[in-house]
Amino acid sequence: MIGVDYLSRKILVVLLAFLLILTVPGGAWASETDQGLKAIGEVFQYIQTYHKDNPKVQQLVEGAIWGMIDTLDDPYTVYLAND
Repeated sequence: MIGVDYLSRKILVVLLAFLLILTVPGGAWASETDQGLKAIGEVFQYIQTYHKDNPKVQQLVEGAIWGMIDTLDDPYTVYLAND
């Protein structure tokens, strides 16, 4: 019979491995979407920090959304802003 200590250790190792996979930034396990969002976040942060006009967050967010929509070149895909 397998002891409780052995099972506890095994479960702990599996949980730690799972957490490691989830928390490794830019690692081999990161999905294409995660990598894309990270790149967008880095550009966003860089513009906020260094751009001479200090653009507003909402302006950058809406610009990013419009840029993504425009790249699809699809007349049926639209963005309805809150305005």
